[in-house]
Amino acid sequence: MIYECITGISDSLSNHCSELIDTRIQEWTDRIINASLADADGYLNTWTQLTHPEWRWGENGGLLVYQHEIYNAGALVEAAVNRFMATGKADLLKTAVKFADYLCDLIGPSPKKNYVPAHSLPEEAFVHLYDLLVVKPDLMGVLGIESAEKYLDLACFWLENRGNHSGEPDWETLSREECESKIRNHEYSGDRPSWGKYAQDHVSLLDQDEAVGHAVRATLLYTGLATAASETGNEGYLHAASRLWEDIAKHKMYISGGIGSDQNEEKFGDKFHLPQDGYLGTCAAVGAAFFHNAMFLARPEGKYVDELERALYNGILVGISLDGTRYFYRNPLISDGQHHRWEWHGCPCCPPMLLKAFGRLPGWIYATDRFTLFVNLYIGSETSINMAGTTVGIRQESKMPWAGISTLRFALETRCSFSVKCRIPYWSTSHEVWINGEKQVTEVVDGYAELQREWADNDLVHISFGMPVLLVSANQHVECCLNQQAIQRGPLLYCVEECDNPSMESLALPDGPIFRVNHQTDLLGGVAMLESGSPDIQIHAIPYFAWDNREPGRMKVWIDSDNLDS
Repeated sequence: MIYECITGISDSLSNHCSELIDTRIQEWTDRIINASLADADGYLNTWTQLTHPEWRWGENGGLLVYQHEIYNAGALVEAAVNRFMATGKADLLKTAVKFADYLCDLIGPSPKKNYVPAHSLPEEAFVHLYDLLVVKPDLMGVLGIESAEKYLDLACFWLENRGNHSGEPDWETLSREECESKIRNHEYSGDRPSWGKYAQDHVSLLDQDEAVGHAVRATLLYTGLATAASETGNEGYLHAASRLWEDIAKHKMYISGGIGSDQNEEKFGDKFHLPQDGYLGTCAAVGAAFFHNAMFLARPEGKYVDELERALYNGILVGISLDGTRYFYRNPLISDGQHHRWEWHGCPCCPPMLLKAFGRLPGWIYATDRFTLFVNLYIGSETSINMAGTTVGIRQESKMPWAGISTLRFALETRCSFSVKCRIPYWSTSHEVWINGEKQVTEVVDGYAELQREWADNDLVHISFGMPVLLVSANQHVECCLNQQAIQRGPLLYCVEECDNPSMESLALPDGPIFRVNHQTDLLGGVAMLESGSPDIQIHAIPYFAWDNREPGRMKVWIDSDNLDS
């Protein structure tokens, strides 16, 4: 968790420098470096070292599927890379590289060990370490590295060796306790046991076509797969990642962008098994966002950012209270009034994951290749980028998510030709684009309206979206939502809380409801409440991310509807 906090904080320091916070991170870094000196190989996993040193890598009665040793090593690499990118400090990177070198020497094709991360994350981290050293080759001399290829090779080994095991124990027919016993007692053939569907280890990853198992492990694995596809150009990786993404988006994702319906093991359920009280872990929503973004970078299409935006405004943002002091571990779409955010949880994985998501957020707003600027999220921001050898400043002013209006102003020292692709969100019923006050005729391709021209200093792009209140029906195969609808406006999913709607039992959407958008600056930090109803039934809906910030009470997203055919 400390490594992941360093990752998220480092990303934040890249945008908002704080000497106080950097000093605190340096204190953590010094302690990590000193702890790593206790082992000649640079191995660092305090739980194993302090309680069961004989269990290293799950040996001698250990359980690698739960010890998180490779996961923690990857998290250390990720933290070190992000810290270097933010501050230029290579101290933690030296420690991480020593551990990474140990893993490269230990794990790989025979005669090395056939270990794969039972909890994914290292796959993406090692690709990023490789990429950093390729971009900054002088670092290799500082770190004492002759070649960076071994880090990419190990990431690919981890991706390709899912399912490469004895097949034992059989996680599908035996209980978890029986499987754990067989692993501890080495009652399996081959060079390693199976981690089963729980850790996406049932068959080769490149042959998997359905998202299964622990939703956080899965999305972090798929993120690594898509990231490696971008780095290597491996079409097999990209095809597999695309299949898995389509399965999630079409069959296993909630309207909030949340995933992981099954409360048993925080895992994906069967197709269309999306109970309204599903598990929907905050970490899983963050993992899904990482996967959506990785897919966009591998294949720049607007649909991936549509789902990133859905997860960001709903499945992720709901995870933290408005005052920032409490968080949800689970994010169901219905509550009997007993579900509340935690001040602390015995498994405190969510705060670091939220920190990582918000740290990465600035990098989700725009993307570039050499001659194209993608405007992905409509969020007020300022940045500068290099386009075709020219530095381009961008200042975006946005009224999203409360109104569908955003403007972008460019600052250039010299005129420059490049393409600006503005995402047209899936929820928009119409859009208009102007450049310097002149309306443009644009064609939407792969979810983007493209503006190709020679840009000059102070050019202004204005874009507006139709953002009516929408009533959304679930797929007909989601039986728990039949004859119900959810309310959405722009990227925001709405819900009803008992404190605004005392008659929750009889609440129903009337036929052809007309909603009023009531912007209230003194409500929940300033939100747009949606109001509708008849003399008999009044409906007051708030953004889903803002629920459980007032007095306790019932909540629901899916509302009975008279608006549907029987």
